[in-house]
Amino acid sequence: MNELEETVSDLQARLAFLDDTVEQLSRAIYQQARELERQARTIRRLEDKLKAQAESMIRKPEDEPPPPHY
Repeated sequence: MNELEETVSDLQARLAFLDDTVEQLSRAIYQQARELERQARTIRRLEDKLKAQAESMIRKPEDEPPPPHY
C-alpha cells in the first residue's frame, strides 16, 4: 500500500472505533436518563407520602385539649 491508502485505512479504522464509542455512550446516556426518570418518580411518591403523613399529624386547634391550668 502506498502512504495515501495507509492513511485512508487508518482513518477508516479510527472512524469505526469512534462510531462504536458514540454508540456505547449513547446507550449509557439513554440508560442514565431512564434511571433518572425512575428516581424522579420515586421522589415524587415519597414527597406525596411525606405530605400526607405530615397533614395527618397536624391537629386543628379546636381538636386539642385545653391546657391543664384552665
